[in-house]
Formats: sequence, structure tokens, C-alpha cells
Amino acid sequence: MDCWWAVSYNDGSSSYDLSGRGDNSATSLSLYGTWQGEKGHYLDLLLKESSIRNDYTVYNDFGHKLKGNYKTWGTSLSAEYGRNIQSANGIYFDPSIMLTLGRIQGSDYSAASDFLDSKGSAKDMAVSQDGFNSAIGRISIGIGQKTKTRTLFSLNWLWHMNLPVTLQLIMQLTGNQQEIRKLNLVTRGVKCNWVAV
Repeated sequence: MDCWWAVSYNDGSSSYDLSGRGDNSATSLSLYGTWQGEKGHYLDLLLKESSIRNDYTVYNDFGHKLKGNYKTWGTSLSAEYGRNIQSANGIYFDPSIMLTLGRIQGSDYSAASDFLDSKGSAKDMAVSQDGFNSAIGRISIGIGQKTKTRTLFSLNWLWHMNLPVTLQLIMQLTGNQQEIRKLNLVTRGVKCNWVAV
């Protein structure tokens, strides 16, 4: 088995329905391994560990601002198995299956709010964000033909994504018990299939 590693950096931005924006980034270390058998069989493995950062400013229905930033960790493991099958006239088939499992850790932190208490002082908010898991499966078949003058190739994919996500975002004001207010709980799950040719 051949192995190698890579370091990557991703940077992006987010927008929110009630105004606001976020800047997010991830720095990742990836470890790769690949094995090739004598009869066209192959196995590819990928392990990735990422440091994830999010810096955001959001507003609620009443125009109150919340500004926060947090760091967390994400891990994914991917395995792909396939085989290159040679046929007559240079035609070949390359069926494969792949499974990717991932998890992003939760994070507890304080965010700055412009909400004022009875004394006119701004109160920070305690934010608790649950982690979540993901699973993505793929079945594909490549079909091609090699001749002396050209190579034709077509790759067809069927994907299934299952995110049994419980994104529980609970925010409450810190301070006296009488001033604690809980905001909405957000829970979402994502399941979908798609085909690529």
C-alpha cells in the first residue's frame, strides 16, 4: 500500500436570513492510502482531521445583535473499493463503491449581545452547539475505450447522503436567574439522493 499526506486550508463566508454574516475557515491534515491488486482491484482510504473556525454576527427578529466566534474539530474517514475490468476492443469497466463517515464536534462558548439588562448593561450569551454526524455513500461505474488514437470515458455516479443531524443551538442570557431567556431550538435532518453523469 502506498501512503502520503497533505495539508489544506479552506476559507468561506456565510449569510443569514435576518441579516448578518459569518467568516468560516478550516485547516486540515489528510492521510491517504491506496492499494492495487493484480487483477485490477483497488482500495483507496482517506482520513482527514480539520480545525474549524467560525466568526459571525447575526440579528434576531427585534434587531438585537449577537457576535460570536468559536473553534471546533471535524473528522472524516472515507473508503473506496473498485475494480478495473478489461474487455475486448479496448473497452473497460470501472465499478466502485465509496462510503464517507464524518463528525463535527460540538462547542460551548460565550457570545457578545447588545441586549441590555435592567441596569442598562449588555449581557453575554452562553451558546451550546451540539456536534453532528454525517454519512455519504456512492455507487459508480466508469465505462471507457482505449484505441491507438483516442481514449473515451464516461463516469456515472449514484449518491446517497444521510445527515441524521441534531443541530441543537441553545442560547441563553447569563446573569441573574430572573433574566435568563431561552431562544429557539433548531433541529434539522438532511437526506437526499442524486445522480451525476
